[in-house]
Amino acid sequence: LQPRLLLGEPAVQVLDVATNKIVGDLPSGPDPEQLNIHPSGNAVYIANEDDNLVTVIDLYTREVLAEVPVGVEPEGVGISPNGKILIATSETSNMAHFIDTKSFEIVDNVLVGTRPRFAEFTADGSQLWVTSEVGGTVSVIGVHDMNPYPLGALMGVYRSVTLRMTTAPVGSFGVGPHGLYDMSGNVWEWCEDWVDGRKKNPLVRGGSWFD
Repeated sequence: LQPRLLLGEPAVQVLDVATNKIVGDLPSGPDPEQLNIHPSGNAVYIANEDDNLVTVIDLYTREVLAEVPVGVEPEGVGISPNGKILIATSETSNMAHFIDTKSFEIVDNVLVGTRPRFAEFTADGSQLWVTSEVGGTVSVIGVHDMNPYPLGALMGVYRSVTLRMTTAPVGSFGVGPHGLYDMSGNVWEWCEDWVDGRKKNPLVRGGSWFD
């Protein structure tokens, strides 16, 4: 079989492209959004918007290998060409989360445009491109020399990350290119704007300790 994955609720349906028939389901959380398959073909990564999780599933056994907590409303899922780094974009948090595909741990968070969706690496893995649904921009991230979050993950060297379950003192996180500290990793900024016309969810910028 050459299965192709289709999003359903609350599972991912597997379609046999030879017969165009659904041949099974993969477990997933509620409201699955985008997915991506590891280059080895052994695992699939699914963004579950309502649970704020990325579900990792073994494609052979169809068992859940891990559930990775990420920011609010994860949408896009990208993976580096060598399969070492998974990217999950969080629409409400405006973040691109860098996840180690072996340990299933977040090794970096990068602030991008408003309501990021798709994340795609260049062929050589040196850049990550992230689209912004509301911001009308495409963030281009140099993976090897990210500023203010240097990441050597694709070269086999990880930046040490200390996760906190509370806020942190001012100046705990690195300075950005504009000379500003703590733009991500401490507290969110609540804005006057709304995520959509329903005025149900206020727009937030930056990234909190929860991310």
